[in-house]
Formats: sequence, structure tokens, C-alpha cells
Amino acid sequence: MIRTLSLKVAAVSTLGLSVALTSEPGFSQELEEVVVTARKRQENLQQVPIAISALTAKDIAEAGLVRLQDITQLVPNMSYLEPLSNKFTNITLRGISSGGGLGNDPAVGVYIDEVYIGRDSGFNSDLLDIERVEVLKGPQGTLFGRNTTVGAINITTKRPGTELEGMVLLDVGDYNYTRMGGLISMPLTDSLAAKLSVVDTERDGFLDNSFGGTVNNLDYTTSRGQLLWTINERMDVLLTASYRKSEGRGNAYITRFQGEPLEKTYDVSIPDPGFEDVEDSMYALHVNYDFDNVTLTSVTSMQSLEEDYKQDSDWTPLDDLTGIDTRDMESWSQEFRLESNADARLNWVVGAYFYHQEFDVFTQSLSGSDTIFAFFGLTDLIGSGLRPSDISPGLPNGVDINATSSIETDSLSFFGNATYDLTDQWSVTAGLRYSEDDKSLDYEQKADPLAGAVGFSNFVLQDDQDDGELTSTVSLNWQPSENILAYASYASGYKAGGFNNGVSTTASLVSFDAETLDAYELGLKSTMLDNTLRVNVAVFHMEYKDKQESRFVAGSGFQQSNAGEAVSDGFEVDFEWVPLERWTVYGALGYADAEYDEYVLDANTDYSGNKLTRAPEWTASLGVQTEWNFSDYLQGSLRVDYAYQDDFFLQPNNDPFFTADSQGIVNARLGISGGDDSWQVTLWGRNLTDDDNVNNLFGASSFVFPLYHYALIAPRTYGAELRFRF
Repeated sequence: MIRTLSLKVAAVSTLGLSVALTSEPGFSQELEEVVVTARKRQENLQQVPIAISALTAKDIAEAGLVRLQDITQLVPNMSYLEPLSNKFTNITLRGISSGGGLGNDPAVGVYIDEVYIGRDSGFNSDLLDIERVEVLKGPQGTLFGRNTTVGAINITTKRPGTELEGMVLLDVGDYNYTRMGGLISMPLTDSLAAKLSVVDTERDGFLDNSFGGTVNNLDYTTSRGQLLWTINERMDVLLTASYRKSEGRGNAYITRFQGEPLEKTYDVSIPDPGFEDVEDSMYALHVNYDFDNVTLTSVTSMQSLEEDYKQDSDWTPLDDLTGIDTRDMESWSQEFRLESNADARLNWVVGAYFYHQEFDVFTQSLSGSDTIFAFFGLTDLIGSGLRPSDISPGLPNGVDINATSSIETDSLSFFGNATYDLTDQWSVTAGLRYSEDDKSLDYEQKADPLAGAVGFSNFVLQDDQDDGELTSTVSLNWQPSENILAYASYASGYKAGGFNNGVSTTASLVSFDAETLDAYELGLKSTMLDNTLRVNVAVFHMEYKDKQESRFVAGSGFQQSNAGEAVSDGFEVDFEWVPLERWTVYGALGYADAEYDEYVLDANTDYSGNKLTRAPEWTASLGVQTEWNFSDYLQGSLRVDYAYQDDFFLQPNNDPFFTADSQGIVNARLGISGGDDSWQVTLWGRNLTDDDNVNNLFGASSFVFPLYHYALIAPRTYGAELRFRF
């Protein structure tokens, strides 16, 4: 495995060297400054004592990143799990997974323009209109608040400008892939500016269905409008409205009977793959007022997320199991923040935050005629297409288990963070946040009498969870020069408990407790060789208590429970180097050793000492980009990226069968553009070696048939992209 990685990395490096020898000098040989807002103020990335991987709009465009999941190929210790459908974004950071059951909050908080996104089905938006994506690693609760136990993804969109500008995009590829979009920004008056962006993406599914058509297609539209009112030199108001609609057919899973070999194929046989329909609306109002030495900020938001799903949950020609989900989430939040803006030895920020969410869910598990035949031993009739009641009037035609639930969440927190310069070289940062999370559940499950044979029954449950926690952070920072920053930090994290609000075998499995985390980190940020080499290193140790852990339950899906304790130790390195004019080499290496210190499920099941699920030990990336002149009016560019992800277990018992493959992905882009960068045509290819590795694998969803289900990574794709800028 390591030898293969070394050979591919060497190949990319050799390609870079060979092209470099023939390129023409042009741009200045220097790295660009990267500005981040990880501490709620604009700062140079290299002067922030936090492990951050930042991708600018230029990085996103040059790498051809389309959706949030794509950034995992460039960020160390960050990986992505192929989900049940396009609605989920399951991200692992430093060995800790963000996803889980239906009623679980994600462990990696995602913020778009400082607004918290409450459901992971709202994460995976298009990156067309994005100015910057910052991946903050380690607990970020002091400043970012809700559910940032492992880290936070801070997404900043482009604001309206004072000049007319815009962009038009047309991207086409195989599998009938099209991505069309554009944005326009313009001043309306001397104090008012507006911006509008729209992108529409469609693609056939990667899975060919023997019953016709393809499965796991893409079909979404995202739009965002902004109005910026600069009232005077002290005050500005930004109003944002966004809308996303996503429709899909089926999901990415292939099914085999236990005992059959796992076949790496993109062919399935599913009579009715089902559908998904997601509508996401969000509104946000940002108000900033600058006093002489202090800035007051208000961020108000509202979000509505409506989801409808139907899927064949056995993913076979059998009339076995169908899952239906209807979800409706409404939320609003308010943050007030006061921060210093003077050039002083002490810089501080204090604030208060409130979040309210109402989450209504109807989930249904329908077992069909083949389930009935198998249950009563009528195996010769399985797959016959007959109705059980036609064989015997006393037989049911199926089994219905459904649950209706409503979860209401109120979260209130107060926070403060400050950095004090002890000397010209030494500073200390400290922060506190107190959070209260109150959740209430109204739940009713209805199950047909036959469902009692597999543990499901009728019951009604009302429950409350009230959690509160004081989290903190402190770091000692040493900056001997403007090009070097070293720091040692401690941070605590917390995520409230919750409820499994899908169908469940017993009421005792519905709720799970809060989790907490203590994290320790040593970091070094350096810029060298006349600002041509940037190297950042972080070493971490994280200790979890009552870690929320998901496991797959037949007929119920993924459910949350609490593992006792878990630990993750590791490091990450990322670098960017400009060895020659118009040449950039970049890469990252991450290592995370994550395991359960204590995880006793019951008297007969002890997972203590096992590796955490969805936690690859090694991740790595290496890339090279070059540009050259054909003439004063025409230039070319070439970019090659390689991303590696280690194999990892998918079940807490560490069954070697349920293991995701290691994978190495090669992407490339070859383009030409105008000398003024007003247009660009790019040929692109992803997964050029056509790797077909298993990315997800789990046991039988069926009550009666011994199945297993798996997903492969996306196959090789290719296409061409055209951009116009004005």
C-alpha cells in the first residue's frame, strides 16, 4: 500500500519537473497571502494559532471543486464516506465521523456566512459562489458554538462589489453531466450593491439498472441573492437569501447475499429505486456597526428544510423492504457579538447566541410480499410476484412499521475570547463558552402485529434532554518573526445528546447522552525561502467521553448510542511551494490513530481497544500546477492532483469484511485562457486510473434475507469547462 502511494507520488513529481524545464517565466515567484476569519476577524492564516486548511476561490476554481465533499481530497485528516444518497454529507475529521442517526446532530459544524447549518442534508452545497472554505480542526466551541466538537467548516460567500462584474459557467461531461451557472454583482447606488448567483447541475447515475435507466443521479439547482447597504463609514447591512432544490433517483448501493463475493460492478437490479426531493431555503441578515474601538455585529438567520424520500432499502429485485421518510426542519438563530478593533495589546470578542429548531419526521419501514413468504417458509414463492393473501386469506401482504416524531431544540450560549500580547514575541489566547441545550421529543410508533416477531411494537414516548456545559480554550503563542508562529493549545468540546427518531425496537434505544472532548495540540506555521514556501504542522491528542457512535440496525437504519471513551492521536502537515515562476507544488499528509478506549455495548459485546469506524489512519495529497504563455493574448495551464486515503473499518467490531478499501485518486485539468483571464476553456478528468474501490459497506437491512450492501467510489469521469468573466 505504502509502496504504491510512493510510486504514484513520485510519478506526479516527475511530471511536474519535466514540464517545469520547458515553461516560460511570467508571474512573480511568491506565495499569495491567505486571509481567514477563524477568530471572527480578518487575519493572515499564518498568524492564527489554530490548525486550519483554507481553500480560496482561486483554489476551488483551479482544482475543479464542485461540491463541499470534494474538498476532502485536499485537506489532511479529512475524508468522505459515500452516503446512502445525495442528501447526506458524512465527513470524518481527525478520525471522528460527523454523521450518524436521523435525530443526531453532526460533530463537524458547518457555517455559511456565520450561519449554522442544522442538518447534514443541508451541507453539500455547490461551491460556485464561494470566496473561501476554512476547515478548522479541533474543538471550536468557544467562538463557533453548536456541535463543533471535532472542528468547524467555515464557508464564506462572495459579497456584492462596488463595480460591475460577473461570470458565466458551462461544464459538460460524460454520464450526461451538465453544470450551468453564473453570477453578477453590481452597484445599484453609491451605497447599495447587489449580487445574484445561480447554478444548475444534472448528471445520470453511475449505476446502470437492469430495469431501465440509471440510479443515483444528480439534479439540483442552487441560487443565492445578496443586497449590501453601506449606510455610512461605520455601518453596513447585508441581506442574503438562498434556495436549493435537489431531486434524485435511488442511491449508490449494490447488494449481494452473504456468502456471495463482493463484485466491483456498477450494475444493479432494482425495480423501483425510489426518489428524493429536498428543498432548502435560508435567509440571513448581517449588521455591523463600528464604534471608535469596538465593532458590534448582529447575525440573524432563518432556515427551512423540507425533505421527501422513498427508497428500495434492500436494493434487490425482491419485494422486501421499502423506506419512506418525510422531514420538515424549521430553525432560526440570533447572535450578538462585540469585538475590539483597535491596534492594542489586548484583542477580545464577547457575545451571545440563541438557536431554535423544530424537526418533524415521519419514517416508515414497509416489508413486502417476499418478506412474508420468507417469514412463513414459503421460499418457492419468493420472487413470484404473487400476493400472500392470494395464497392464503390469512396471510398479510406486508408489514408496516412507522414512527411519527417531533423534536424541538433550544440552545443558548454566552462566550468570550481574548488574545493578550505578553511581549513582542509571546502572546496568550483564552476563551470560555457556556452552552445550554434543551431538547424535547414527542414520538409515536405503530407496528403491525407481525412486526412483534422481529422486536417492533406500538409505543408512545415523550422525553426531554437538558444539557449544559462550560467549554474552554487556551493557547500559548510564540512568534519570533513575522514568518514563524509556534503554539501549544488546549480546548474542550461538547455536543448535546439527542434522540433516535426513526423506527426503533424499544423505547430505551431512542435517547442518547451528550459527549465531551478534551483536545491538546502543538502547532508550527512557517513561511520560508523569500515567501515561496509555506509549511504548517500540527500534532494533536484528543480524548472523548461518552462519544456518540452510530451503528446500523436492520429495519431501523443508523442509530446512535454512547461509547464510553475514545482517543485520537495524530499529526498533519500541509505545504505550498513556488519553486519557479508560474509553478506551484502543494501537498498534505495526515495521520490519525483513533480507537475506543471503552465501548461496552452489553454483557456479551465489548469493542474496547478497537479502531473507530470511518477513520482512515493515513491521508495524503500531492499536486502540481503550472502556467505558460503562448502569446500576450493566450496562456495555458496544467494541474495534476493525487489524493490517497487509507482503508478503514466500517463497524465497531472491526470485522475485516466490513472494511472500506484504500484509494488513490488522480485528477487532472488542462486549460487555455485569454491573457486577461476573461475566458478559460479547461479539459478535466477525475479518477483517471478508474479506481473502483469500496467506500462504504454494511450488513443486512432486511429482517429475513441475509444481505450486505456496498458502494463504490465514482468511476472515471471527464469533460470540458468554459468560463467567461466580465
